[in-house]
Amino acid sequence: MNKKVSVRQWMVYIIIGLIGQIAWVIENMYLNTYIFSFGVGESYSSYISITNAASAIVAVLTTILLGTLSDRIGKRKYFISVGYVLWGISTLAFGFINVTSIQSLFGLEALSAAKTAAVLVIVLDCIMTFFGSTSNDAAFNAYVTETTDSSNVSKVQGVLATFPILSMLIVFGLLNPLTENGNWNLFFYIIGGITLVAGILGFFIIPKEEKKETDKTGFWERLISGFLPKNIKSNPTLYIGLIAFLIYCIASNIFMPYLMIYVQYTMEITGFEFILALGIALIIGAVVTIILGFIQNKIGIMKMLIPTALLFGVGCILLFFVQKGNLLLFILFATIMMSGYMSQSSTLNALIREYTPHGQEGSYQGLRMIFQVAIPMCTGPVIGELIVRNMSNATYVDSLTKELSPLPPNYIFLFAGIVGLISIVPSVIMLIKSKAKNNKGE
Repeated sequence: MNKKVSVRQWMVYIIIGLIGQIAWVIENMYLNTYIFSFGVGESYSSYISITNAASAIVAVLTTILLGTLSDRIGKRKYFISVGYVLWGISTLAFGFINVTSIQSLFGLEALSAAKTAAVLVIVLDCIMTFFGSTSNDAAFNAYVTETTDSSNVSKVQGVLATFPILSMLIVFGLLNPLTENGNWNLFFYIIGGITLVAGILGFFIIPKEEKKETDKTGFWERLISGFLPKNIKSNPTLYIGLIAFLIYCIASNIFMPYLMIYVQYTMEITGFEFILALGIALIIGAVVTIILGFIQNKIGIMKMLIPTALLFGVGCILLFFVQKGNLLLFILFATIMMSGYMSQSSTLNALIREYTPHGQEGSYQGLRMIFQVAIPMCTGPVIGELIVRNMSNATYVDSLTKELSPLPPNYIFLFAGIVGLISIVPSVIMLIKSKAKNNKGE
C-alpha cells in the first residue's frame, strides 16, 4: 500500500530536517574553523581530526543505543522534540568558550588558553552530538524511514538530501559575516536558539503516533540484529549499499572539514565572493538533486547509483585543477562537485531506507551510522590531515604563535575524487544483482 505524504508530514520533514541540518553545520563546518581561529599553530589539523573522530564515535554509540530504545518504546515524537531542545541548549554553550574567557577563568597564557579552549570545544561537541544524534540520527531518521515507502522515498529523500547544503547556504549567507568579524558568541546563540525552537515546534507539528503492538523482541536482540550473519545474508543489497555509502563518506570527509579554510585562506575567496561562490554551487546543486530525486522516483534507485557517483568523483578531481584567483572556474567545478555530493547522498540514503527491515528502523540507524559516520570520520579527516601536513605548498602566519603553518592544498580534492570513484564498484555489484533478480522474476 502506497503512503501518501500529507502537508503536515511535509512540514515535519522540512522544519525538523532543515533545522537539524543547520545545527549540524556547526559541527561539520564551523567548529573546525572555530578551532582554527584560536591560533593553536599547525596542530590545528590534529585538533580537527580528533574533533571529527570523537564526535563520530559518540554519534554512533548514541544512535545504536537510543535508536534501539526508540524502537522498543516508540514515542519518536518525544525523542525528536526533547532532543532538539537539549541540542539547542548545548549549541548555545559554545558561545561561552573562547580564548579570552579561558585566560580570565584559569589565568593561563595565550597559547595554553587556546589549546584548553580547543579541548573544551571537543568535549562540548561530544555532548552536543549526543543530543543531536538522539533526536536526528536515531529518532528523526527512523521516523522518516517508517513514514515513507517505495512509492515516495526517492521524492522525500531527494528533498532531504538538499538540506545539508541548503543549511550551509543559509548559514554562510546570513551568519558567516558574524564569524568573519569574530562575533562567534552571537553566531552560536542564534543557531542554538533556532534548534531549541524547532524542538518546541516538534511537540505540536509531529503527528501523534499510532499505538504499536507489544514488541516481544528483547532490547539486546534488537541491538545486534543488524550485525547478525543471517540478516546480512538475507538482505545483501542493504549491506553492499552501506559499503558504497562508506566509501562515499570517506571521500567527502577528506576535504569537508577543511573546505571553509581552503576556500577562505588557500583560495583567498572571502567576503561577497565567498558567499557568491558557495551560494551558486549550493543552490544549483540543490536544484539538480531535487530534479534527480524525481527522475530517480520514476526510473528506480539502482539506475542512479553510477551517474551520481561519477558526478561527485569527477567534480572533486576537477576542483584539484583550479588555480588561486580563478573564481569562475572554481564556481563551475564546485557546482559539479556539490551536485554530485548531494545527489549521491540522496540516492544511497533512499536505497538504505528502502531496504531497512520494517519495524527495526531505529535499530538499523546505528548500523547506518557506523558506515556513514564512525568509520568515515575516523579515517577521512586523518587522510586530510596527512595531506595538509605533507603536501601543502601554501602557508599562513598563525595569529597567536606567529609561526608559519600549512594551509589545506588542492590535493584534498584529488584524493577525495579518487576514493569517491571507488564507490562505483559496489554500485556495479548492486546493479548486477538487481538485474539478475529481475530476470528471475523475483
